[in-house]
Amino acid sequence: MRRRHKQALFSILRRENGYTAQVMWGRYLPDGNIEFLGREDLQVKVRGHRIELGEIEATLAHHPTVQEAVVTALGANQGDKRLIAYVVPKLGIL
Repeated sequence: MRRRHKQALFSILRRENGYTAQVMWGRYLPDGNIEFLGREDLQVKVRGHRIELGEIEATLAHHPTVQEAVVTALGANQGDKRLIAYVVPKLGIL
């Protein structure tokens, strides 16, 4: 039986103006090198406009009644994509 080397997957977050702008993925190889697996922008395109989801999340999180916020774009194609925000209220608000 051949032994497999464990490879740790990691990500590097690039922050800009207080929100996460980009995530880069990589893994450590058994020989100590790093293999770049790709990057993920946190931008979506909705009806022809590029939108930074992190900007919206940061704005929502600044509201005094919001503890945490996550924003995503839902929809099968460009024409019907919509932004959906999920928020966790601060304790004692609801």
